[in-house]
Amino acid sequence: MISITHTNNNHMKRFILSGLALLYATLSIAHTNRVKAEVFVEILDRGTYTVYLENEFSGSSAGKFRFYDVFNSTPTLSVLQGTTVLFKKKISIQEGVRTILQFSQRGGLKITGSLNIFRNRVYALNDWNDYIGSYNTGVVPPRYDQATSLQSYNDLLRLVKAEGFDDGRMRLIYAATKNGSLSAARMKQLLTELRFEENKLEVAKNIYAACIDKENYFTLVEAFTFRSNKEALLDFIKKQ
Repeated sequence: MISITHTNNNHMKRFILSGLALLYATLSIAHTNRVKAEVFVEILDRGTYTVYLENEFSGSSAGKFRFYDVFNSTPTLSVLQGTTVLFKKKISIQEGVRTILQFSQRGGLKITGSLNIFRNRVYALNDWNDYIGSYNTGVVPPRYDQATSLQSYNDLLRLVKAEGFDDGRMRLIYAATKNGSLSAARMKQLLTELRFEENKLEVAKNIYAACIDKENYFTLVEAFTFRSNKEALLDFIKKQ
């Protein structure tokens, strides 16, 4: 009886020690590797590039690449042109900070800015390298963190389809994107519901700020028929 009790106690001790070791390892990994940050990369050289941060991909027609939810303090950044790897290296980032980087084949990678993501617990940044609104007073409008739900989007699309004229469709789209956000794919679908190309171009320019994946905004050109309007939209995107 004594031997059985002694054995059970040993098993219990080993179980507790194993659990504590696992908990310590988990907490250590979480503390050292998992952070909430952002990484923005601008490529100065002309051409078409692909940028990876760890396994996350970002594409852009304007040379600006955005990674919003980064949970690793030392992620690997890779820059590719076609299948050629131009740059691949671990970078260091800070919790609660947007790190802004520039890359060129001649100058390599350099940090051009670091911005605190939140001000008074409110998202404080624009879509590149500055603060929104009055940063000093903390009166900052929030960023669109998540896209409008599928149900809300379907309701919007149904209403837009039911409208008989472009002006009514445009008012619905503007109302939905004033306090909500949409993916580029959904925005493109809404544009196809407009009859006149000049109205499509006007809407595309006015709802740009509400797009959650601006790196894909260039795909909205597929909603246009005339080359001049496609080029006008691309020129607009380049200036943002």
